[in-house]
Amino acid sequence: MDKNIKREALYLYVIQISNFIIPLIAFPFLTRALGVEGFGKLGFAQTMYFLFVFIIDFGFNLTGAKSISLYKDKRNNLNALYTNIQSVKFFLFLILSLLVIPIVFMMGYKNIDSIIIGIALLASFSSFLIPNYIFNGLGINSILAFTTVLIKSLFLIPVFFVVNTPEDILLAVVLQIMSGLVVGLTIQYIIHRRKIVKFKSKLIKKKLYIIETKKSFDNFIASFFTLGFTYLTPILIKVMLGDAALGLYAVVDRLIAAFRQLYAPITQAFFSKVCIAYETKSKEYILMLRKISIIFLALGALAFLGNLLLGNILLPMLFGEAYDVYYYLLIAIVIQVVVSFASILVNFVIIPSDNTFILKKIYFSAVIIYFPLCWFLLDIYKLNGVFFSMLFIELYVLTFLIVYLNKKMIVLRGI
Repeated sequence: MDKNIKREALYLYVIQISNFIIPLIAFPFLTRALGVEGFGKLGFAQTMYFLFVFIIDFGFNLTGAKSISLYKDKRNNLNALYTNIQSVKFFLFLILSLLVIPIVFMMGYKNIDSIIIGIALLASFSSFLIPNYIFNGLGINSILAFTTVLIKSLFLIPVFFVVNTPEDILLAVVLQIMSGLVVGLTIQYIIHRRKIVKFKSKLIKKKLYIIETKKSFDNFIASFFTLGFTYLTPILIKVMLGDAALGLYAVVDRLIAAFRQLYAPITQAFFSKVCIAYETKSKEYILMLRKISIIFLALGALAFLGNLLLGNILLPMLFGEAYDVYYYLLIAIVIQVVVSFASILVNFVIIPSDNTFILKKIYFSAVIIYFPLCWFLLDIYKLNGVFFSMLFIELYVLTFLIVYLNKKMIVLRGI
């Protein structure tokens, strides 16, 4: 790795480790204070928030980052890209609001689930305020990461004083997901103060925002088909098994989400370099892919062995006897290892080679298989059925990607 990648990866790992530890400080406290069902409702709130954020992001975090990385030294191009992508994201938030707000009112203001959905919608505006693609494309993720950790840490403190019983669920929801708005406002101030990029309405061009939207569309649709594994699965569990089962799933999901953050610095630090290496046909391209693969495999192996040796001891101590998630977590870690290798192929091969169109086919077929399979196994094996279904489908996706790339010899074209 060159010095820039090493420095950026080091900064990001410091932040990601902090980002891993900070949520875990309140995590055991919340599981005990809210109870299994209350924690299930908190999981539902976070699911709705991430679903809304996903729609507003529209795949720009990757395709937008690629465009930014190619024009990082051209100020006018950066401003134009930023202006047009932000315009599309704001429009998407408005459309989403017009669809969700009537549903919230129909459910009734006394329905706690409707209030949770409303809070999640408001918090999702942070997706517009935080242009991740700018920081990723310019290779300055450490600025965003430091700001995020600092503000989330401040929001963590009140949790221990105001959340004491399951009746405090709405306070827990606000403190857990509304911090993003404060992060977003702070990031906008930093962008303006440091003149990183500037929004100029006169740069809004129909041709440019259509081009950028089309490029992101394939990635968005492919990711949309993965909703069954990420955002819609908790909703399915809530409907079929109730909030208690969702509470158990949410604990595993939160642990895996924290673990997944350890992969993010490597992806973010390498992304723009890999895109450039692919475009210039550099021999460093394959070397970087090998380094990333080794790091990802090592992370997965350490997590699996750690849970295998210590999980039965530490998990009950942290979350209480009501949260028996040891075996669920073992399967979830294996699933994450499979996902991490699929993400290498997507982020560092499919996207740089402009083959994102294939993702629609892969993930559409995966969803067609996943939902009937998950429904069937969930009915028979309850919560175990969900994890079995996810493992099967992620192996299917990884296999499909390998076969396609091998057939097209896409990796070799980057040498």
